Amino acid sequence: YQRRVHGVWSGGQQRPQVLYQIEAHRRPVTALCIDNTTDAIVHTLSLDKHLITYDLKGSNITKAAKRLVHHCDAEGSGLLAVSQRCNHEHETIAASTDGRVLLYDVDYAEPVACLKDSRRARVNSVSVSPCGRLLACAASDGSLQLFNLADPIPVSMGFMRAHAAEATSVTWTMDSKQLITAGRDGAICVWNAYL
Repeated sequence: YQRRVHGVWSGGQQRPQVLYQIEAHRRPVTALCIDNTTDAIVHTLSLDKHLITYDLKGSNITKAAKRLVHHCDAEGSGLLAVSQRCNHEHETIAASTDGRVLLYDVDYAEPVACLKDSRRARVNSVSVSPCGRLLACAASDGSLQLFNLADPIPVSMGFMRAHAAEATSVTWTMDSKQLITAGRDGAICVWNAYL
């Protein structure tokens, strides 16, 4: 992701071609996700501290995506990972390089909530469970932390050492009963999460 350009390509049997090109970020793009309500909306994150949401069908003539929402993490030093709550329209969850997890709503410029961890380990990956109730965070200190999103103000359910080195990725199984983590220690771990 060293380039600061997002390209949206056509599929099919023919030679791929660029449909849209997005060049709004000033530093490397770290993550993106397709919106859970429509595949025409894309959320992008960057080390420039910006979370920008685009409507890809906003302007077919100019081949430019229409910017819908622009959030900036003025306190942080960059955004690394993104996930989205499946039961909340256009709400995104972004992980910052300083260990904070920010909950953004499309209707508000500032985060609607900020989840902090006293360890301040960099959060490399975030994943909302398919049921929408739990948030898992994989951190640079090898830890895995869970938050209960069902609470009005999400509360940490605790953390554990998941890897001997940096935890780089986390995802849920479709039934929300297990987590899968990957780390720089070369391990891929499957964890029961019967909560």
